[in-house]
Amino acid sequence: MEIPALKVCTKCLIPKSLDEFGVSKIAKDGKKPRCRTCTREDWKAYSAQRQDKVARKTYYETYAAVNKPKIAARMKQYDAMRKAQGLREHQQFPERTRARMKQYYADHREDFQKYRETHREERQQNWADWAAKNAESLTHYQETHREQTRARGQAWARNFPEKNAARVQRRRARKVRLPDTWTPEQLAFMLDYWQHSCAVCGNPKGLFWSLAHDHWIPLASPECPGTIASNMIPLCHGESGCNNSKHSTEPHAWLIKRFGAKRARKIEQSIAAYFAQVALIFPSP
Repeated sequence: MEIPALKVCTKCLIPKSLDEFGVSKIAKDGKKPRCRTCTREDWKAYSAQRQDKVARKTYYETYAAVNKPKIAARMKQYDAMRKAQGLREHQQFPERTRARMKQYYADHREDFQKYRETHREERQQNWADWAAKNAESLTHYQETHREQTRARGQAWARNFPEKNAARVQRRRARKVRLPDTWTPEQLAFMLDYWQHSCAVCGNPKGLFWSLAHDHWIPLASPECPGTIASNMIPLCHGESGCNNSKHSTEPHAWLIKRFGAKRARKIEQSIAAYFAQVALIFPSP
């Protein structure tokens, strides 16, 4: 009499015939490690658990829809508690919180920069609204901390000259309600392209000349596109410098008067080539 082959189920640990096990293509003996009975029980348990998860999800979604104002008020209260806790921690350990904030900013510098560029108009409007709403407190703070704010601004300008230069030129454009999208990255590209020299005559930045960031089409002109990358060039500033003589003159007429028609044409061609390069690298949004 032939003895039937047996296999031990890995769950119930009972020896059973091979017919009690399902087919498996990866097992050596061609059978699944658990018997059919245990497999059915596993599927029933999984199905019940799954149904329970779906029911709980439906319950939470219904609860959130019905109690939306209550949840919003609770989250607002929680945010206020977190802000108060952060303020207390900052008052007790100011150096530690400043170091943590600086480290977070250094780790996410690109994200902050991208956010500032994509939300520039929104941030400007938010600041204008806040300044209008808190005009009295802002004026009082400026009057009582005049020396501190001036020293802090001067230190920032010394530490970040390119950012400060771009900020000053953007502010000039805002005063006359023109676009002000020029960034420190575009300023750095401009200086590298012209090798930190005058774009018109080639005078290098150094002992005799500094470099002014000039609006090629002046802000006073009705055709000025604003403080944008495709309108900014470096001009030498100093004794007999290009920036000293150009002022708000129309560029074509100024070039002819200063260098003659033939050289003026070559200079205009080189500046036009630079603006074309800028348009490729920094396309307008």
